[in-house]
Amino acid sequence: ATSTSRDVEVEGVTVTKSGMKRIIKNTAQRYSVAVPLNLLIARSVRSDWIELHDRNFMCQGDPLCSPVIRIMVKEGNINDVISSYPPRSKVEETTDASGETVYVFEEVIPGKLDGYRYYWSRGKKLYSLQISKIDAPSYVDVINSFKLE
Repeated sequence: ATSTSRDVEVEGVTVTKSGMKRIIKNTAQRYSVAVPLNLLIARSVRSDWIELHDRNFMCQGDPLCSPVIRIMVKEGNINDVISSYPPRSKVEETTDASGETVYVFEEVIPGKLDGYRYYWSRGKKLYSLQISKIDAPSYVDVINSFKLE
């Protein structure tokens, strides 16, 4: 898809409107996140890989467009992630609003990403939220709303 006006349905994921936000609840992967009305789930077929695209600008002129935000869940250990990043990568450890530890990696992968990956870890699962440097300032509230359930 290069455009959409509604969310792609993904098993284990529900979307509800709450005021000027949309609440994405991923019961299959046990997290929730609040997003602005312009962001839609698109190009996602599994609950462990959710792409959020801007309905107004999705893929304009680029059928391979990247999402505004990508949320991935996989088995893993945060220490393995930290040790696998090149020494030049900036890594910051912080705490989110619900008291969870968040690891923020600044990444530059030419042609793929110039931005950030936020990691949360619970048990044997790693939760990753990816966003470009250009989009990050506009979506601080989304990043801050991410909650493990």
